[in-house]
Amino acid sequence: MSVAPSLLYFPNQITPDELRELAQHADAAGFDVLWSTEEDYDSFVYDQFVAASSERLRAGSSIARYYKRHPLLVAESSAAIDRIAPGRFVIGLGTGPAKRADPSIKLQRWGTDAAKPVERLSEYIDILRLALGGEEVNYEGGYYAVERVRLQPEPNHAIPIFLAGGGPQLTRLAARKADGVFLYFLNEERTRERLAVIENEAGAAGRDVPQVAVLFPLCIDEDREAARKALRRHLFFPYLTLPYYQQLLADNGFPEAVEEIKSALASGGIDAAWKHVPDEALDQVALGGEPGECTARLDEFMARGIDSPVLYPFPVEDDWAGTYRSVVGLFAVTAAA
Repeated sequence: MSVAPSLLYFPNQITPDELRELAQHADAAGFDVLWSTEEDYDSFVYDQFVAASSERLRAGSSIARYYKRHPLLVAESSAAIDRIAPGRFVIGLGTGPAKRADPSIKLQRWGTDAAKPVERLSEYIDILRLALGGEEVNYEGGYYAVERVRLQPEPNHAIPIFLAGGGPQLTRLAARKADGVFLYFLNEERTRERLAVIENEAGAAGRDVPQVAVLFPLCIDEDREAARKALRRHLFFPYLTLPYYQQLLADNGFPEAVEEIKSALASGGIDAAWKHVPDEALDQVALGGEPGECTARLDEFMARGIDSPVLYPFPVEDDWAGTYRSVVGLFAVTAAA
């Protein structure tokens, strides 16, 4: 594979020292971006740390939840990171989950309205473009209003904006306004359909097609069955417990399995449900098994026509830092080629 992969990590699963080591290891291995997930913490802080700990590697957030921050704050944070690591930061935005598996858990705790995400993100990107372009921002939209604001200091480099294309509407928005789009949990047919949507929408908007980055969950071990069992379990938290991801699995061609999963979750929890993910469903969207098997499978995924693979590792046991090191080492030769 000639394209350098990127890696997605969970900041709350490793120590700062381990993150510094990971950034330097990925940098030396020729990886493109070290993407941070975001849950109930500030991923931009970790992005800044990664950028400061490396020399060539780019840092990015995948995904920063838009409702946690005003777009001007994102612009200010991005400009600051660009000063620390010139040209090595990527903004990754998204909506986050719309529903929790447990209705007693709030969607988000920041007191902001997350309704109408496509419309809000459209305005959000508009404001980011104005601010990051060094212009005075005067903007009156349906959700955001900004008057006479100019970033000080301005960023010295163009800062790409990626958007999570969770559904067709967000994918179309990314094609019209973003520099890149994240796709996830789509089989080959649906990936190619989404790529066609991106190409057509970008063409209609008179702009270049954005870069398409696909997140591939992976769990690798010499014990193939242990790797696949662990991967199945990890896909349930927080993904296959959520209605949105269950629907994605059904749309990929496995509605019967989804009904079995729902029933098993209700009666026995994740320990009962993970067994109902079919091998075919797992292999459509993820990498699970022995090292050589997974590197070969990634080449097959790339043949779908995507631009950038984002490796999304999970451990077989509980050694997150060791798993990240192993994945970077396994794909280092490919990355540096």
